[in-house]
Amino acid sequence: MKKIGIIDIGSNSVRLVVAQAGPGGSFKVIDSIKDSVRLGQNLGPGNDLNAAKMEQALDTLRFFKDLCGALEADPVLVVATEAVRQSANQKQFLSLAQSKLGFDVRVISGAEEAFYDYLGVVNSMDIRDGLIMDIGGSSTELILVNDRQLRERTSIHWGAINLTDQYNGLNASNAQHGHQFREFLLQIYRDIPWLQQDTGSPLIGIGGTMRNIGRIDRKKANYPLDITHNYHFTAQDLSAIYYMVKDTDLRHGKKIRGLSRDRTDIFTGAVAAAKHLVEYCRIQEIYISGSGLREGIAYQYLLGNDTPVADVLAFSLDNVISYLGLNRDHAYQIWCLLSSLFEQLKPVHKIEQPLTKVIKTAALLHDAGITINYYDHHKHSFYMILNSDLHGLSHRELLMAACVAGSHRKDDFKIAIDNYSLLINDADLLLIRQLGVLLKLCESFDRRKQRYIREVRCAVQGDTVTMKLDSEAEPRLEMDEARESGPLFEKLFGKKLAIV
Repeated sequence: MKKIGIIDIGSNSVRLVVAQAGPGGSFKVIDSIKDSVRLGQNLGPGNDLNAAKMEQALDTLRFFKDLCGALEADPVLVVATEAVRQSANQKQFLSLAQSKLGFDVRVISGAEEAFYDYLGVVNSMDIRDGLIMDIGGSSTELILVNDRQLRERTSIHWGAINLTDQYNGLNASNAQHGHQFREFLLQIYRDIPWLQQDTGSPLIGIGGTMRNIGRIDRKKANYPLDITHNYHFTAQDLSAIYYMVKDTDLRHGKKIRGLSRDRTDIFTGAVAAAKHLVEYCRIQEIYISGSGLREGIAYQYLLGNDTPVADVLAFSLDNVISYLGLNRDHAYQIWCLLSSLFEQLKPVHKIEQPLTKVIKTAALLHDAGITINYYDHHKHSFYMILNSDLHGLSHRELLMAACVAGSHRKDDFKIAIDNYSLLINDADLLLIRQLGVLLKLCESFDRRKQRYIREVRCAVQGDTVTMKLDSEAEPRLEMDEARESGPLFEKLFGKKLAIV
């Protein structure tokens, strides 16, 4: 399969992502690495890139080139952002990258960077409206999304490095100077006319600063999942992190759980920028995106256009099915049957909460674990769904889908409810087990994996649920296997099960 490398030469870090392309523009990240070069620090007159920093960047690029060669990635797309685009000796750096390494580095504008951020987010998160904030080393991109379309964008020449320099220069941990720094940031935001249009849509954070903020909040909350993408917290949580950081001298080795060691000296000013933006725009909800510039470039290259995917979850599920090599026809038949059973049995289960995404994900990926081992594959499916970088689901929906898939073969699958109490409760556990036994029934109904049973019609009469199978001929083996789930069905639904 085709592999591509994407290198992002940022003001703080130089990063590489290697992706393996799949059908329909899908891709799977197979390697990722970064080096905190800090090209945006120690600039000379006219914003000249520091010679030692350039040499370090070139050394990092040489390493990345070797890695791309070993992985057979071709092409390797290389872009540079704020530090390079603002530097007076830009041509010298680009010439060295070309002559020494053969890299044709494309210096992208702030508007282009914002656009790639937008593509990375809109193709990996099920959002319709929001304000995207990408805090880089020397710039910050702000993008307004409405109805999944990019409406406004701007690039500010302030990022984690120079914001923290400004913060430290003002000694902003002092209350009076902290007020001055706040006014400095608010004036930046006031100078963006369209920003005032946004009065409550969620903030979607991109970049190392925002990922670290999310990680700190997860550590504080003892969050059960170590998943960055689509992690959700509140403006109050962000404010608490800001005041914790503000009162901690990170420059003298003080540690905060979740904060990367290579970011401690450039974190405070950037957190302040996020906190004051949230207050200025009256934002209440914040989400972290693990996808941004590099993923946006990958989507554009592999999809061949700038149009967002129509359905983030469907695109992501199709991607996983492809690279795991699952039986697509069988998976979609199970989804069709499970969705039908769930709807027909509403008078029995009386479940009102929306579970469309949970049902679809559990059904399509219930056999994911077979790629590891068939026996007890439901246990592997649980882990794989939870860790397959699926997009378009909340963390709660992702966990529930994994649990349903894990419950689809045996009644003894243990769900450590205490470990996941921030996301699911005992009532959810019953719901999961109910969906699990329905999924098990659907697996029995398509045991030949040939859509032999076209439809299942349910009838509820008294204390019995009757399932009538519409099939090409007598499905004796399918019926025998399905009847084995009768006792568990009765235990969970309070109804006897008849299959005819």
